[in-house]
Amino acid sequence: MVVAAYTKENRAVLEIIDHGIGIPKQDIRRVFEPFFTGKHGREYRESTGMGLYLVKEICKRLDHQVELESQVGTGTTVRLYLQMVEV
Repeated sequence: MVVAAYTKENRAVLEIIDHGIGIPKQDIRRVFEPFFTGKHGREYRESTGMGLYLVKEICKRLDHQVELESQVGTGTTVRLYLQMVEV
């Protein structure tokens, strides 16, 4: 797993990259829905379908954005685009 932080267009970006099993293309559009576990979630019983849903809800409430890219057999990248607050 790789975790990186950087700035882009006046936003802080937190990027999390794993080199796991990846998410099938047909499941990507639904990964932020509550209780959706997809094909791999049904194969690996530890999935609850709540993690990415909660990430999306928290980001929405804090005016942040989240995006996800994945490829089966290669891994998944999740990026959180965080509003930067001036102090």
